[in-house]
Formats: sequence, structure tokens, C-alpha cells
Amino acid sequence: MSKWSRRLTPELAEEISKRYDGTKEVIDQLCEEFNVPRYTIHCYASSKGLTKKRKGDNWSKEEIDFLYDNFSKGAQYVAKKLQRSPNAVKIKLNRLGVGFKDSHLLTANLVANILNIDIHVIT
Repeated sequence: MSKWSRRLTPELAEEISKRYDGTKEVIDQLCEEFNVPRYTIHCYASSKGLTKKRKGDNWSKEEIDFLYDNFSKGAQYVAKKLQRSPNAVKIKLNRLGVGFKDSHLLTANLVANILNIDIHVIT
């Protein structure tokens, strides 16, 4: 028997099942009413599948296709379009074995260096 489940009464389990929505307000109310720590409520809710999955857990095929097609536009752009964090985009690209440095686009600075001219001529 785990530490958190020893604090769990049938009444608390029923209330968590009815009221749990993951918000701080509801969790605080349950903690106060049943005199248990947040950890107990969270563990029970998680064990019953009441906690919400984070969006980052699943990437759809369409999102991955968009990522491949647009990663050269930058993490901020892709993140905004996919409603994810720039860090999530970078991590996903890394896991897919793709990076922003693999882009087929060249920066103005790189072009200037290749052509051995001043960058201000290009920009």
C-alpha cells in the first residue's frame, strides 16, 4: 500500500472522482475538506486517469509534416502555428534527427562569407 493511498477514504475517492478537474481551486478545496496533501489527490486522480494529458505527449502526422515543411522558418514561427512552445519544437526536431542548422536556406551572413563580400551589400 502506497503512502498516499493510506490517506484515501472512500468518501475522498468519490469526491475526487466527481469534482477533480485539475484546477488549483478544486484541489485546494479537497485538501482543506479532507485534510490531505495535494500529493494524495494528484496521485489518486492520476491513477484513475483523471489528469489531463499534456499536448506535447502526442504529435499528429499533420503536425510533424508541418514541422518538416516549415522548420527552416524558425522555432518561434513553428511553435506559434502549432500552439506549442519553441522548446517543444526544438526537442521534437532533435528526436526526429532534424535541426534548424539543416535548413536549405542560407543566412545573409553566410552568403556574404561565401561570396567574400560585405553583408550590407546583401541586406
